[in-house]
Amino acid sequence: AFRVLRPLRLVSGVPSLQVVLNSIIKAMVPLLHIALLVLFVIIIYAIIGLELFMGKMHKTCYNQEGIA
Repeated sequence: AFRVLRPLRLVSGVPSLQVVLNSIIKAMVPLLHIALLVLFVIIIYAIIGLELFMGKMHKTCYNQEGIA
């Protein structure tokens, strides 16, 4: 199970890899904020879409004459 973590020892020995890893870690927080904002906007649009199309598609696959 700990074999997966072995490459992390390589990072501690190479300073340039430390810089790259630290940059990636520091970029995660702003990216998380942006992802949460995008998720919030998608949820708002989904709620608006549900309200706009509420009942419009109900029984649209049925034939009006009663013959299936």
